[in-house]
Amino acid sequence: KHAQLIKNLSQLSEIAQVREGNGLHLTQTGHTAWLDLDHHTIQRFLKQLQIELADSQKSVAQLESRLRNKAYAHKAPKELVSQTKQQLADAKTLVAKQQAEYDRFNPGK
Repeated sequence: KHAQLIKNLSQLSEIAQVREGNGLHLTQTGHTAWLDLDHHTIQRFLKQLQIELADSQKSVAQLESRLRNKAYAHKAPKELVSQTKQQLADAKTLVAKQQAEYDRFNPGK
């Protein structure tokens, strides 16, 4: 019904209705849909996502360590400690989103 509009907006080369698909199953939609991606492209995406997730987890660990340091917590300006707490909350949110995205694109693993 809206295939041409979707094709134009998403800059896809083709939209086709199929009974069963392959590639990347889109799970965050009320429709059964796939992106026709080859296995290599999906694996490259997952590898990059793993790298980003590991970096974010490292950031969380560093911020937690900084906040556990009694000297930092007592001697640093309160604004700086508050900023670190906010950075930690933001980093944890990012980790949760990245993990959910990884799990969504890599089901059963």
